[in-house]
Amino acid sequence: MADAGDGFPVGIFNTGSAIVTIDGNASESINGSPTVSLAAGLGVIITCDGAEWIGLIYNLDFSGLAAIEGNALAATDGFIVDDAGVPKRMEYTDAGIRIQTITDTTDTLATADMNTFIRYNNASAIAVTLDTGTGKVGNFVIIKQDGAGQVTVSGTATLETAIGSKTRKQKSVIILFQDEADVWSVYGDTAA
Repeated sequence: MADAGDGFPVGIFNTGSAIVTIDGNASESINGSPTVSLAAGLGVIITCDGAEWIGLIYNLDFSGLAAIEGNALAATDGFIVDDAGVPKRMEYTDAGIRIQTITDTTDTLATADMNTFIRYNNASAIAVTLDTGTGKVGNFVIIKQDGAGQVTVSGTATLETAIGSKTRKQKSVIILFQDEADVWSVYGDTAA
């Protein structure tokens, strides 16, 4: 530590098959221990604070990367993301946006329905409710009329549309895009 000085970093990665033991000089410790052992494929980044060595990142296990690259994640897996300093879970998907099919004649869009493709499949008219407080600016919902029943979107959220907020006919697709708080633009094959 006397030679390294405060803030000096050292990175060690075990690329071999035997255990690598890192031992501080004389009575110098690493994270309060006299030694740190690294199994094959593991690594540590330590820095000197003038009194001891401190492990900033310890035991970097890259053994799981091959499984991730091999697309071994399951649909129930998720990732932790930082949302303005608040950790949140983000759903994992291999196929882009989530696709769902609704066969009921009524549906109320919820936050869980944001950024999805929804097929409505019923022979009767379908009423979709979109209320204020649902979603955030930048969210979208793609709606497809799969069945014979026309899909009508209404609710307490403001819907801005040049023509209307209904699908025009079977196989029509409309897109709801939230461009302001509680204000949604409606695009696509719409009818009044």
